[in-house]
Amino acid sequence: MDRDQFKLIHSELIQQVQCVENNLKIIYAAMCKGNFNNNLKSVERMNLGKITRELEELDNSDDMPEFSEEEYNTMDEIREIRNYWCHQCYLDYIYILKMIMSERKHFKKLLKNCIMTNIGHMTYLEKRKKCV
Repeated sequence: MDRDQFKLIHSELIQQVQCVENNLKIIYAAMCKGNFNNNLKSVERMNLGKITRELEELDNSDDMPEFSEEEYNTMDEIREIRNYWCHQCYLDYIYILKMIMSERKHFKKLLKNCIMTNIGHMTYLEKRKKCV
């Protein structure tokens, strides 16, 4: 995967997660008592983890939740994916890329040594044939 493809995948994923986060804020604002716009404004700066926890607490407050435990687990998995792609993936990409480049460099060096050894071995055999 080249850098442009990596950046495209990263951007698409972050876009989708931001939509999930925004939708959870809208759901939370709609479920809260009071004015929808005021409720939405009260959560506008919350990140995905915080809004998920707040929504789950509100949802379970009447012992008749709208979302299942499995759905909250899925929201938490989305949060973990988001955290990785926002905070770690570029570091991993860079270090993995460096590792691959280092392995390629090492492989090329080994291959060159192998070729040189084989050339040397073949030269030795050719000289030996001439002596015999």
